[in-house]
Amino acid sequence: MTQNRKIHLLSQELIPLYEDLNKDVKVVIDEHGENCQECRELLRDTVMLDISLSNHNNEAPAPVRKPPFYQLIWFKRSIFFGVILLRLFILGMIWQDYNQIVTYTEAPLGLAKEGIRASMIIFYLPFSIFSLILSIPLVKMRFVGLLAVFDLILIFYMQTF
Repeated sequence: MTQNRKIHLLSQELIPLYEDLNKDVKVVIDEHGENCQECRELLRDTVMLDISLSNHNNEAPAPVRKPPFYQLIWFKRSIFFGVILLRLFILGMIWQDYNQIVTYTEAPLGLAKEGIRASMIIFYLPFSIFSLILSIPLVKMRFVGLLAVFDLILIFYMQTF
């Protein structure tokens, strides 16, 4: 391998790092670039890329744009999931009441079942109707439909319980 070929290979490897090289190495690459068309074009492209990158680094970065109504969407989702959590909380309290009646009292099982039916009608049914009406403008109708079907199944199950 000739000396000129070695300089050519080394120049091609070092040109992408041109801005970080010391002055002596830059002089060798510049001298080689005067004689080699390929290295001259690569050096020109690299220097132009560095100039354009330095211009872009001086500009402030573009802010990340959130989609329109981003906060409104999250508000609607949080209300909907809050309603779901409240429903589960009410059902859990009703079930806890039923378990306490069955476990700690001598009440007949039929009376405990009547207590859970009454709690469903007094507490859960009004809240479920209210939450369905509240959910109509907040979420898609398929979710409202699923909640309504869930409520109907739950209420009819309580009637046969």
